[in-house]
Amino acid sequence: MHLTSQSPAITPTTIAADIAAYKMNLLCRDLAAPGIAGEWEIANRTDTITSMLADIRQRATARGIEHLRIVAEPTGRYHKLLFRIARSMGFETALVDAGHVEKMRVVVFGDEGKTDERDPYAILAVADQGRLIVDRSHNETFQLLRHWVALYHVAEEALIEAKSRVHAALTVLFPDFDFSTDFLYGPSGQAIVRWFGLDPHSIAASNVSRI
Repeated sequence: MHLTSQSPAITPTTIAADIAAYKMNLLCRDLAAPGIAGEWEIANRTDTITSMLADIRQRATARGIEHLRIVAEPTGRYHKLLFRIARSMGFETALVDAGHVEKMRVVVFGDEGKTDERDPYAILAVADQGRLIVDRSHNETFQLLRHWVALYHVAEEALIEAKSRVHAALTVLFPDFDFSTDFLYGPSGQAIVRWFGLDPHSIAASNVSRI
C-alpha cells in the first residue's frame, strides 16, 4: 500500500465514510453549521449515494469549497460503489489503513468501542494527519479484465474442489478400483464407464466373472 500526504494549502475538504454492506455513515465537519448537520446515514445504493453527494457538492459550492475528497477504510467491495460514483462526480478518493483507524478510535473516544457513528470520526482524524493510501483508479477496460481474471481464478479453484469431491466419492463407492489417470483413461476405466456408467447398482447386480 502506498501512503501519501498533502500540504494544508492544497488538501481537499474531507468527507469520512464508514461503509457497510447495506448502509454507510458519513462525516464532514467543514459542512456543519448551526441547525445543519455535518453527518449523514444513507443506504449503500446508487440512487441514495448520488443524491447525497450532489447535496454535499451543493453545500460545499455555497461555501466556496471546490475540492472534496471521500476517505474510507478498504472494505474489499462495499466501498467501491461509493468511490466509483464519487469520482464520476468530481470528488477525489483515498483510503486509510484499518489498523490506524482502530488505534485512532481509542485516541478519540478513550476506549475501543466500535460503532458506525464513531468510525467516521476516527477515519477523519487519521486523514487529517495525512496518513492516506492512494486509491488506484484504472480505466474501465483494465478494471473489467481484473474482475474477470479474479472470477476465472475462483471458478478454477471451484472446479478443482469439485473434482476432488467427486474423486473422494468414487473411491468410497468403488474401493477396489484404481482411479488413477492411467486407469480412468485406459481400456479398463473406459470399459467400466461404457458398460456400467460407474453406477454402483449396475456393478453390484453383475457377477464378478461378467465384470
